[in-house]
Amino acid sequence: MMSFTKVFLSADEVKDATFFESCGVADLITTCYGGRNRKVSEAFAKTGKPLEELEAEMLNGQKLQGPETARELQGINHN
Repeated sequence: MMSFTKVFLSADEVKDATFFESCGVADLITTCYGGRNRKVSEAFAKTGKPLEELEAEMLNGQKLQGPETARELQGINHN
């Protein structure tokens, strides 16, 4: 995440310590273990249902962000 952020911002604007603050770490852990993208992805792996169908069944009107973000970021190549 730190390297990715530095692609979009000047390296001196990005403070590494920010990523290690309790709020940043807590948000990352919560997203990885309990976020809607993870829950729907797990259901996709178990059931094979289309993401759109799972989104409608599981998210009560919320939308997934992961698939669209992955599509947008796929073409980014930074050394």
